[in-house]
Amino acid sequence: MQIFTFDKIICMPRKKTKIALVDDMDIDQALLTHYIKTNKNYEILFYATNGFDLLQKLQHFKPDIIVIDIYMPLMDGLSTIEHLFEQKYDGKILCVTNGFEYNLIPILKQKNVTGFSRKNGKYVLKALDKIVDGKEHWDEEYLETYSTTSNPFDVPKKDDTTEPLISGKEIEIINLLANGLNSEEIYKHIGYSIFTIDAYIQNLTKRYNLKNRTHLVAYAYVHGLIDNFESFKDFPKPQTSNLKPSKL
Repeated sequence: MQIFTFDKIICMPRKKTKIALVDDMDIDQALLTHYIKTNKNYEILFYATNGFDLLQKLQHFKPDIIVIDIYMPLMDGLSTIEHLFEQKYDGKILCVTNGFEYNLIPILKQKNVTGFSRKNGKYVLKALDKIVDGKEHWDEEYLETYSTTSNPFDVPKKDDTTEPLISGKEIEIINLLANGLNSEEIYKHIGYSIFTIDAYIQNLTKRYNLKNRTHLVAYAYVHGLIDNFESFKDFPKPQTSNLKPSKL
């Protein structure tokens, strides 16, 4: 009688992927946490509320993937990525946002970001799965919802209802420009980095085929977007000769 013996097969548990979740909104952190924890192979190593907070915690913790929001106070996602790039951070980075910047994807790819996703739990989870498998993830479907023409910088047609609405934050930045503030002063006022503020302004001028910041303010005034000229209240009224300016 032949006796067969089997060696014990020991299955080592799969190493969990450690994630740093960076977002200034508690509700967004909670929602993303709920979805990420549905995959038992993921572990949220720590939370951070802005770039400064993240960079400090990276001195003590080493996440495999950083999931970072684009828009945050004090130090936003894009500025934080600049620091990570300069410091040669060797982990993976997934950027998430509910907003959109036309030139965002090329910027992220230049900085070795691994992926971009709308800030929605199931889409973020899908992106993480691809990144863990060694792939990049770019939320093309989300990007297509913002594409009105083959050239996203073309002037939108008046009957084109798919053009993204100008956001409250964009209007706030335009009003601050109208009151004479530069990018550094706007940064001190609203907390976004100078890099992000310049990107906002650049995107607005390109979206509406404008030449510069002055042209943007004039365009916004003509279309009723300027509602605050507080900085002019103490200025003397200019004396004129009542001559009309020559036509351009």
